[in-house]
Amino acid sequence: MFLRDTLLDVLKDQRPPAPPRPEVARTLVASLPAASAQAIVLKGVRRCGKSSLQAQLMRRTGTAFYCNLEDTRLFGLSPADFPTLLAVIEELAPGDVPVFLDEVQEVPEWERLVRSLLDRGRLVCVTGLNASLLGRELGAKLTGRHLSFEVFPFNYSEYLAYTGVGADAASLLTYLDDGGFPGYLRERSPQILQELLRDIIERDIAMRHGLRVTLDEYLAARRRRFDYVRALDDLLGADRLLVTPTMPVAGFLADGREVGADHPGTATSSYNTQAQNVTGHPALTVPAGVAPNGVPFGLQITGPRYADPAVLALGEAWERVHPALRAAPGYAPF
Repeated sequence: MFLRDTLLDVLKDQRPPAPPRPEVARTLVASLPAASAQAIVLKGVRRCGKSSLQAQLMRRTGTAFYCNLEDTRLFGLSPADFPTLLAVIEELAPGDVPVFLDEVQEVPEWERLVRSLLDRGRLVCVTGLNASLLGRELGAKLTGRHLSFEVFPFNYSEYLAYTGVGADAASLLTYLDDGGFPGYLRERSPQILQELLRDIIERDIAMRHGLRVTLDEYLAARRRRFDYVRALDDLLGADRLLVTPTMPVAGFLADGREVGADHPGTATSSYNTQAQNVTGHPALTVPAGVAPNGVPFGLQITGPRYADPAVLALGEAWERVHPALRAAPGYAPF
């Protein structure tokens, strides 16, 4: 556990992070409430500017108390330390001074600390990583007591303000190429983006879901996906439509067994939809008839990327000629 004097020394010494130069007024700050009985939660991907946005809100509220929970001197802070921490906050910022907590995901059960501050009538604003503050989990931790805001890297107007360039087609294309991460825009080092991507994949996504995947493995999988996209692009060209059965086998029975199988379950090879799920090409399934085993089967129509109208038009034409059954043979429609 932390001693009171240790926490007092650390919190006296902390300051909000210096804003990037030139500082850009984030568009989102105008949407944040200056006063609320709910905790204001700023969540987003790493290095997108959450702490800088929080600092801008702090300046708007005037007097405020700031605590960076990622400070190495606070490593090991636990719920057992919350009473002492609350007492120190009361000493350094008495009354109803707003409290700003940065990187709350570093402290277990941080939501208990936030609830205690809310119960004392404080405005509370916290920041945290998306990987740690998913919507459904945040709702469970602070049920009915938070307002959540998603923070993104610079949008186009913020990018223009930061770089000092004018709004035109050339700057828009440059923005799409550069992106809006302030750290990269400041130093222009590709390694910053590479390390950021590595952290997001290996630390946030993989660790959170218990996956054993490295950045190199992730990029290799993406390259394979692009290979599939290119192959289907070459096959379809600009205006061809690919028509296939939705499943290359007879439909499975009501108990989940495939025809001829002695146990429930459908093999992945029994679907013709996998390529489209990976590549994102527009695809549509329409009723096509009934197999000899009495189970309906479908016809899948796949088109070039962005050719959704052509896919829908063929599906509509098929259904005009082959109207779908409204009910199984021998049964009245609902």
